[in-house]
Amino acid sequence: MRGGQEGFRLGASVLTEAVDSVRAGEARVRELVARARVNGRSWGEIGIAPGVSRQAARKRFAENVRTQV
Repeated sequence: MRGGQEGFRLGASVLTEAVDSVRAGEARVRELVARARVNGRSWGEIGIAPGVSRQAARKRFAENVRTQV
């Protein structure tokens, strides 16, 4: 096997781990947003953490919150 291909295999493994980590982080964010809404936090308050407007936070997470609660 050529060095370039071997390097790609190692890189692909690391990339897969990174993607898995991002997915787990996104799931955790959705869980925390749902919990925040149950505890009465506004979309504006939730939007502060990711640095987005209340409208953007609601658009991104509202459907998820309805299905988890």
